[in-house]
Amino acid sequence: MVVLENAMQVPYCADSGADQSCISMSAFKKLISSCPWVLVRNQTQPILCEVTDGRRVLVDNTVEVHLSLRTAAGPVNLEKPIVCLVVPGDDDEFLLDVLDILGINVDRELGNNPPWPSASCP
Repeated sequence: MVVLENAMQVPYCADSGADQSCISMSAFKKLISSCPWVLVRNQTQPILCEVTDGRRVLVDNTVEVHLSLRTAAGPVNLEKPIVCLVVPGDDDEFLLDVLDILGINVDRELGNNPPWPSASCP
């Protein structure tokens, strides 16, 4: 689970392949009703995004939120707020792109990109 603004828990997808953190419009509405202080920015020019099912959508808003990740090792609180795209829809899952910031390389953890150089042995 990810906790937004110390007030709202939502499930998250850590290995979504997202280039940007995303929150659905329905989760965003719940967030601003319980946390009206969050910084919402209206985009002067909509951002064209491809969502997980392959559709392309226009995003008009972003929101800056403080995150706390619930992990097996305990909570991880991010010091700086994360900018999230507010995407149309009612999906409860939060798409998270900050694992590289935390020093977590998902490909390496899954064995797809080992941290050591490869060499061929005779």
